[in-house]
Amino acid sequence: NVGALGQVSAGIQAGFLLPTAVLLVFCLLSLVWAVLAARPRVTRRETTLEEVRTGKANILFFGNFTSLPEDDFVEGMDELVKDPERTYTTMTRDIYGLGSVLETKYRLLRVSYTLFMIGLILGVGLFLAEFIRTAVSMGPSPF
Repeated sequence: NVGALGQVSAGIQAGFLLPTAVLLVFCLLSLVWAVLAARPRVTRRETTLEEVRTGKANILFFGNFTSLPEDDFVEGMDELVKDPERTYTTMTRDIYGLGSVLETKYRLLRVSYTLFMIGLILGVGLFLAEFIRTAVSMGPSPF
């Protein structure tokens, strides 16, 4: 009977709405967190050579040095490399800043991967449950 087949088909499709929605929502959430992790966050402020000289700005951080004219940047770098102690301090502060940014990015990626994993497990579990429910409700196969 074609009418009965249509009803069964509609029932099967309706049963898969929840697993599909769960998978879609978790994939979307995972994607949002991944984009937040990958999106550059650059703080840029106007910096002067005097701020670099007094240690108020880090000449190694591009958010600072890109606001300097090229001549000031070269002069500031020349002064920095002539003072090994200041060079190492500046490099250490730059590495610390990079680590802070990476910590935030890895935390966001960890959330993204966790959301994706939960959504995948829930979605596949719900698909399997619906598949089994549908198979059981249809009775034994005539083949």
